[in-house]
This record gives sequence, structure tokens and C-alpha cells, in this order.
Amino acid sequence: MALSSPASISSLPSIVLDASITDTLNAECGKPIQFGPDSYKPGAKSHKAQPGPSVWNGETITIPETGVYICIFSGTCETDGDTKSAQIHLNLRQVSKGVITIGSTPIDQEYCEKSIYRRVSKFEKGDEVWISATREDGRDVRITSAKWMFHHSLPL
Repeated sequence: MALSSPASISSLPSIVLDASITDTLNAECGKPIQFGPDSYKPGAKSHKAQPGPSVWNGETITIPETGVYICIFSGTCETDGDTKSAQIHLNLRQVSKGVITIGSTPIDQEYCEKSIYRRVSKFEKGDEVWISATREDGRDVRITSAKWMFHHSLPL
């Protein structure tokens, strides 16, 4: 038995965040998220236990309602030299359990667009999601533009 019919899917709430490096937008789920040169924090600590710098693109996205979500991140990245150790991470700070990385993908070219697709069984109200980029060799990696989509698929 299907969990929901096509008619009911269209009536579910969704949060769509779509931004480029020069955009500022007010997300339905909370405070404004700023994308721009001041959003990048080279050398910020990664919440994943590995060496190398981490760069955050914008602020965290706060989940407004407990439920099951589908999240997609697409970002354009720039790095230089050997790209084998470069990765983008999609991170989750859970209200009840702490920080985990819920998705990673390698950056295999000096300039490329990458996507992370993740269906998370449950987000709780107040959970925070953000992206970071790291390189194990300590060289720079930058996220130059980003597009987010969070779809609230099923309430719990």
C-alpha cells in the first residue's frame, strides 16, 4: 500500500531554499540565510573529525517542524592541485543527539558542480543543517554557489 497518493503529496508543506553567491533570502524556516563573500569562513573548524580547513557557505538552516524530509544540495566548488582528498559534507546538528555528517561527496575536479541527495528518516524541530568543504592536505577548497531543497515529505 502506498503511503500517500499524488494528490496528497502536493498538499504537503515544503521548504525550498535556492540561492547563489550574491543572493540573500528569507527562509520560511527561520532567520535570513546570507550567501556572499562574508559568509565564507576559511579555517573554521569542521564538525567532522578530519584534518584540513572547513568553509561554511552561509548560515545553518533550522528545521521548523518534526518530520521526514528529503534534502538535496547542489554546489559549485573550486579547489587547486590534487583534488583526491577534497570533499563536500552535508552536516546535521541534532537537537537530541549532537552533530553528524549525513552526506559527503568527493570533489574530483578543480572546478565542478556536485550534488548530495539524502532522505533522512526524521528531522526534529530545531535541528540544524549546513554544508562544509574540507581537504585533508590543508589546502583551500571553496564553495562558490549553492542551491538547497528541503522537502517535508511525511509528518511523524
